[in-house]
Amino acid sequence: MGIKELKRINPYFKILSTEPLVNMVPTFEATSEEVEKARNAHDNQYQTLDIICGKICQELGGDPSLIDVIGVNYYYNNQWVYKQSENSYLHWNNEDDDPRWRPLHSLIEEVYQRYQLPILLSETSHSGEDRGKWIRSIATQCQKISEMKIPFLGICLYPIIDRPDWDNGQWHHSGLWDCFPEDGISRQINQDYAIALLESQVQMKHNSLEKENIESRPLWKPMHLQPVFAGCGVVGGAVSEALFADGLCLPSGSNLLDSEIDEVIEIVRATVPARA
Repeated sequence: MGIKELKRINPYFKILSTEPLVNMVPTFEATSEEVEKARNAHDNQYQTLDIICGKICQELGGDPSLIDVIGVNYYYNNQWVYKQSENSYLHWNNEDDDPRWRPLHSLIEEVYQRYQLPILLSETSHSGEDRGKWIRSIATQCQKISEMKIPFLGICLYPIIDRPDWDNGQWHHSGLWDCFPEDGISRQINQDYAIALLESQVQMKHNSLEKENIESRPLWKPMHLQPVFAGCGVVGGAVSEALFADGLCLPSGSNLLDSEIDEVIEIVRATVPARA
């Protein structure tokens, strides 16, 4: 296989697979046979990885060592009723309290139990006005994944800049930046998505530190962003806005011992990813 040859040339190559992560369920009125068919259809999403990892079709030369990281692509319409119409999706936020719907952390746990490999959310996004709600929901689920001690490596937003539909050419408005072709492909950041993304990043950092018993909180909001100062003149502000969006206050009392400061530094480095 090509992967074996790559790793023979350079054993440090890391192979990331990317496959959709879905949940296929039967109808409420399904017979036992139809329930079994839906379960089999759900399990069939793993066929490609099962072959590569040698779980099935061993004659093809699969082996668990061929995959290093499993990437899963998860969108708002990745859960649906098996053998129903195209629009028979389970709502991504489970507004109907459907017992067949499964949270993302449950689906990723299923993948981890099957392969015991690190996992990356390799594609995710929503379109239109729900982008901010979606990324907040994803962040909450990823925090639960982390608490389950699953080696979860991160999230890749796709698309980061809006893209046209493959079939009809219409723009989805699903990126962090929207594109407006009528203005010569001008780009405009979606404020709700951007704010939700920054807030989710800060919250996940805070939660990671809290698990290690390290107190933290967001920085104070810059004065020029506070309602009481609305309309006042401002000089600069970009630095304070960036710190407020992405910063955390850490323990800093004058009674901290050097050993305690070193412990905080060590835990921060271990739990909060460094900027590239």
